[in-house]
Amino acid sequence: MKNISQATITIILMISIISGCSKGEKITFKGKSENWNVVFDISMATNDKEKNEGRYTIKYTGNSVYEGKIDYEIKGTYLNESGTFPLKEGKVESSTIDNYPYQLEEEISIRIIWDGKEENIKITKE
Repeated sequence: MKNISQATITIILMISIISGCSKGEKITFKGKSENWNVVFDISMATNDKEKNEGRYTIKYTGNSVYEGKIDYEIKGTYLNESGTFPLKEGKVESSTIDNYPYQLEEEISIRIIWDGKEENIKITKE
């Protein structure tokens, strides 16, 4: 009986240690426009030594086929990023590692420019 309780305690301790190493709160922002669908998933850091890990997907949903490049700007209260990406199979998937306080954001603005066109999308926290 003593061996069973020691084994149980050991397993509980191991689970606690492994859980402590995982990321914290998960935050998702979503939004869409006439031609685009955007999802931004973030795993928040649990302490000051870690960084947030984000993954965003920008998917073209327009009626015509477009496989060129897009220019984008992402703006929030604490976030300001821009760049150019080629679409692959009608979408852009990218990752980010940073220290932005996403939990304080309620809405993020995304501007997409492609093929002489432009759309602005508000993605909101779900």
